Amino acid sequence: MFDFNTKLAGSFTEKEVGNSFDYRITSDSWAIAQGFRHEIDCGHDQVRFGNILKTVAHICVDEADDGSNVIEKWQIKQHRVF
Repeated sequence: MFDFNTKLAGSFTEKEVGNSFDYRITSDSWAIAQGFRHEIDCGHDQVRFGNILKTVAHICVDEADDGSNVIEKWQIKQHRVF
């Protein structure tokens, strides 16, 4: 994943479905202003912003009608920090 960037910070597997993800430290100004530290590769040149912790990930998945962020809490396993 992240074929275009070799600065990976880590990877993890989401527990419920078993999908694997790579992530890196974000430099996106919007994400940083929202408090998101990481950029998660979701495939097909798509990323989501969030915070990856030891056993859980908080991922911004959408924007609500009022403009607030919709955050999902993912249980993760096989978390590797590079």
